[in-house]
Formats: sequence, structure tokens, C-alpha cells
Amino acid sequence: MDAELDQTPDLERLKNVKKILAIAKIKVISSQLIEKRSAELQSLGFSNYDATHIASAERSQADIFLTTDDRLLKKAQRNPQLINVKINNPMQWLVEVIQIEEQNND
Repeated sequence: MDAELDQTPDLERLKNVKKILAIAKIKVISSQLIEKRSAELQSLGFSNYDATHIASAERSQADIFLTTDDRLLKKAQRNPQLINVKINNPMQWLVEVIQIEEQNND
């Protein structure tokens, strides 16, 4: 992620992303396992960065991987059985969470 951020030309966006990263509780360090899994995901059509992000989320046992990248979402939906982390759009995920909370409160 650091290498990807170094390529961000929009300084305001970079500043905002770094603020979000500062509150992260877990930082996943690249490893041979992540690199191997990333290569597997790339063979499914994911870009290098997307595959690495997904592999890192899987490795850290994240509950969910949120993205606004429609292409990434579509690729993930084509191969859900081959991806070991739930991938969703933040707004769709939030709606689902609110609905579950409402059902639990009824």
C-alpha cells in the first residue's frame, strides 16, 4: 500500500488516506505467502495492487474488504468461492449492517 500511495498525485487525497491509515489497528507486512496468493488472484484477472490488497485482507483474516472500485467488485463476484474475504461496496455494506441492526432490535 505504501508503494501505491507514493504514486498518488492528489496531495489532499494522499493526506486523507494517511489519516485513515494512522488509526489502523493492524498493519500487514508483505510476505511470501501474500505474494503467492497475490499471484493466484492476478491469474483470476485482478490487477497487481488489487490482488495484493485482497491477499493482505485474507492473510489478516479481515471480516470484510471494502472498495468503491466497481471493476474489482465485479471480478470478485465472478469468483466468490476462490476469495477468502467478503468484498463489498462501503455503502452497500453499511445498508446491510443497518438492516441487520434493525432486525436485531425488533
